[in-house]
Amino acid sequence: MNWDDLDLFLRVAAHRSMSAASADVRLSVATIGRRLAALERQIGVPLLHRTPRGFILTEQGTALQRRAEASRLAMAEVARFAATLGAKRSAPAIRISATEPVISEILMARLPMLLDKHPNLRLTLRVETAVVSLPLNDADIAIRLVRPQGDSLMAKRLRPLGMGLFGHKALLDADDEPDWGTVPIIGYDDTYGPLPELRWLEEADLADQVRIRTSSTRGMVNAVAAGAGLAILPRIFARELPDVVEVKPRRSQPIADRSIWIVWHRSMTRQPGMRSVIAWIEACFRDAAYPSRPSAGKASSSQ
Repeated sequence: MNWDDLDLFLRVAAHRSMSAASADVRLSVATIGRRLAALERQIGVPLLHRTPRGFILTEQGTALQRRAEASRLAMAEVARFAATLGAKRSAPAIRISATEPVISEILMARLPMLLDKHPNLRLTLRVETAVVSLPLNDADIAIRLVRPQGDSLMAKRLRPLGMGLFGHKALLDADDEPDWGTVPIIGYDDTYGPLPELRWLEEADLADQVRIRTSSTRGMVNAVAAGAGLAILPRIFARELPDVVEVKPRRSQPIADRSIWIVWHRSMTRQPGMRSVIAWIEACFRDAAYPSRPSAGKASSSQ
């Protein structure tokens, strides 16, 4: 039995979607479908049923999933251990998973801060909106908007990002006020879960004005710069835009800073370079963040 095919089965079962699993493993949906069909033929029973709401497990698929998940975690632990053996000869690249603006605007722009001190370090910085699994060895470090759960994970709060409601001057009147009853709002979709910005829009009675939803922070920045509407953005991305200003609705609570977490697997703490990379990421957020409150300090278990 091919372990990679079992891994594909588990990913499709978790996402209930071949498309989502395809994004995880960078294989086409057609390839995943062929390999799952071959796995079912090899085992001799159907494992998944397609429904209008996605794939669901058969009784046999549920039984296989329970046993395969334990093996999957064990295989990931073996892979982490094997990487430490090879590190004695050549340190592997440390894999960082984050959203596009975090990587392009915060980390990439500050690489000299790390490489000047550690010229032999190797990094892989992957742009991902989906939450990767650190226990399954999908990445070494993840930067997330919510604190994760899991005894095997370590988490540290980074310097939060100051947030504000921004719009182009063309949308404002002489008193720097938009028409609150008609101004378009650009907001996040549900990719990242219930973000505080979404709750703020509800509380400010602006949720009905959301005309465009996206998972792309950079897309929202570009839309605001083009005058398409108002959006809640990190100040570090919006404050340099020409003719874009921060708008403060009356009778509304301040927009909360966005909490950011750096997360890594407990077993990776002693991997060569990990402590240096974690410290560098902390420094990047301190350097980039709009002044607010200091970061938390000590790393702790995610529970």
